[in-house]
Amino acid sequence: MKAYLLAYNLFSCAGWAYILYLAIAELSQGGDASTVWPLVATPLTIVQTAAILEIFHALFRIVRSPVVITTIQVMSRIVVLWGFLLQSTATQNHWGMLLCVISWAIVEIVRYMFYFVALIVGDASKMPFPLFFLRYSLFMVLYPTGITGEVVCMYNALPELAVACPVFYRLTIVILALYPLGGPGMILSMWSTRQRALKSRQNKLNPRPPRPISGVSWPVTNEKTGDRSTTVTNKAIWKSAVQSKPELAQKIEKERNWRFGYAKHIVENVRACLESTESALTIAQDGLKAAQDTFQFVRDGETMTLGEAMTEGRINGSFRTAHLQGQKPKPKNVKASVPYGGSKRQSNGMPRPYYEYRNDDTELSGDALLKQLDVWAKYGTIEQSAADAIRACVENPNWLDLSNHTFVLLGATSAMGPLDFLLRHGAHIVAIDLNRDFIWTKLIEKVKNSCGSMTFPYKGDKDVEPLDSEMPKLAGSDLLNDTPLIANWLCSLKYDTPATIGNYTYLDGALHVQLSVACDAIIDRLCSAHKDTSIAFLCTPTDCHVVSESATEEMKKNYNSSPWWMKLLRGLIGGKMLAKNALKPVASKDGHQFHIVDGIVVNQGPNYGLAKRLQHWRAVVARSKGHTVASNVAPSTATKSVVHNAQFAAAYGGFHLFRPMEVMFQETSHAVMGCILVHDIRNPKSAGNANVQLDNPFELFEHGAFHGGVARCGYKVGAIGEVCAVSFYLGQYYLHLIGGVTVFAGVANWVATGSFSAAASERLDL
Repeated sequence: MKAYLLAYNLFSCAGWAYILYLAIAELSQGGDASTVWPLVATPLTIVQTAAILEIFHALFRIVRSPVVITTIQVMSRIVVLWGFLLQSTATQNHWGMLLCVISWAIVEIVRYMFYFVALIVGDASKMPFPLFFLRYSLFMVLYPTGITGEVVCMYNALPELAVACPVFYRLTIVILALYPLGGPGMILSMWSTRQRALKSRQNKLNPRPPRPISGVSWPVTNEKTGDRSTTVTNKAIWKSAVQSKPELAQKIEKERNWRFGYAKHIVENVRACLESTESALTIAQDGLKAAQDTFQFVRDGETMTLGEAMTEGRINGSFRTAHLQGQKPKPKNVKASVPYGGSKRQSNGMPRPYYEYRNDDTELSGDALLKQLDVWAKYGTIEQSAADAIRACVENPNWLDLSNHTFVLLGATSAMGPLDFLLRHGAHIVAIDLNRDFIWTKLIEKVKNSCGSMTFPYKGDKDVEPLDSEMPKLAGSDLLNDTPLIANWLCSLKYDTPATIGNYTYLDGALHVQLSVACDAIIDRLCSAHKDTSIAFLCTPTDCHVVSESATEEMKKNYNSSPWWMKLLRGLIGGKMLAKNALKPVASKDGHQFHIVDGIVVNQGPNYGLAKRLQHWRAVVARSKGHTVASNVAPSTATKSVVHNAQFAAAYGGFHLFRPMEVMFQETSHAVMGCILVHDIRNPKSAGNANVQLDNPFELFEHGAFHGGVARCGYKVGAIGEVCAVSFYLGQYYLHLIGGVTVFAGVANWVATGSFSAAASERLDL
């Protein structure tokens, strides 16, 4: 294929060079447009028409070019060539033809030569700079001249077209009207491309010195190059987790496209765990051990496995300790309350789109909250066990007095963390967060204005008061670089009240796994040192979880009773879009049947999947050792970071169309998940309590799930995003769409018939 592309680019470059030579040679001899055109017409037709091949190059991924943009660029030239230059004598004899053809030729000679050389050298940084500069600079002159030439050619053809083809004449007027809109866009787009290309070349020629490897690090996967492939390590950990299941390990080994093929292996991992309690614990323990033995910890130039680094006494050192007591009095009457503005449903019982009650500050408590719990559970937005857990907090308000409980928060200020909820109920917080002064300025102020208290680490060689102006600069720790020191410090604290340690950290991509592994090592150390420590995690709904049989039946019911338009789309589109949610149950060795939901959204990536699975594995292993575990599925939440992404915001905006999906705002999620957390650590009958018998350790994740409908929807959550986004845009911009369709219909009618008023009046009659 490389040979073909080399030949194609060389042929095209030579063809355009020949056209430019013919034009310049004729003009230098005193010729004009009328004498140049007969010379260039044939080679121009051949070379420009051959460019249609580039559409197929993009379509079949022979080159990495966007299909739509490539099609527009090529076909616009084809229209000018075949629709005007080859048809209009007036155009052929006008200077506009020269401006158009010469501009095209110069641009294309450079472009094709650039592609030809790029195929040989293989890297833009090795491209001769004059050619690189011309490729990304000539457009500043030649795009305006080329566009001007095209416009002049079309304008000069109008008189002939008006007689020969009135429809094409009117279409040409429409095209000319669009040029002022599209032309500047093309130039600005190319300018952005130029900036990126120059920056990329500069970075490759003058790369920043690599950051020294330190702290929790991905291991070297290629000794020759020093590469640290996240894909290789990710696969290796999953493979090690199922080493007791050779057939699964072999499937993972054979997976060629891990980036998009990982999801099915997570589902198979869960199915294997459900075969028996022994299988579940073996897989979880092997997965955790593989992570601790695979990831490295680098400190002062010495490299060791993370497991070795976390061994007590291997790395010494710790932090100073500060304690801050909130200045607000503890409320006399504590009660469960949930901020939620969506209690007023639509007439058909569906929830309103979350964005419609963005500014509704309604606070539900007492009977109003209990009623809403019933509505959510009946509709399928949450599991009955989640409703019961929150109901128990309403009926036992004394549980919400958290002044007698300590919560160690890894990632204290995380957007989905329970910090605000816990402080509001007087909890004692042990806060672990980055050593950034702006973080600690806000955190110290938040604790000071609460009825809770906080213990936190800080660095320095002297004691500093918690409210000292210097404290924010000294406070905090780095979970990735200070992992053993954080564990040492946490284990050295005196816990006068029961303690719960929770991991609420999140970062994008590979760093998420590093954080998850680091936090897991810290949790393991603290649980080993303090046997009565409980553990907390927030599970994502976009994962593979155990669900109840009733949830699976509800999936089937919602699938079969979905609206006609969903069924129509399902029939037209098929494939992975609008895929059925209900899966075949898993039969265990002891005769139990377990139901699962595959909520994995593939685009979140394998690193996200591994980071969350490490938390699942730790939850079941810790529970098997007697620790209480509060690990509950949280709903899809419209946090600022999520809805800042327009595509995510649009998808969330259409979730409510798929029964029983509902998106929550951050404040609602904080409150409901906080109540479920309290229930799990207070109620000895909760599924998180190690003394409560479960048929399988992974059944833990079935209970207390406030999943937002993911576990009962008829369709997989990863298969509805595009439909949700389109429906959101249609709902938000339907007036614009109607206006656009009306204008388009009117213009189309005018092009076809020469009458706009008839089309407009017909539209108005409708």
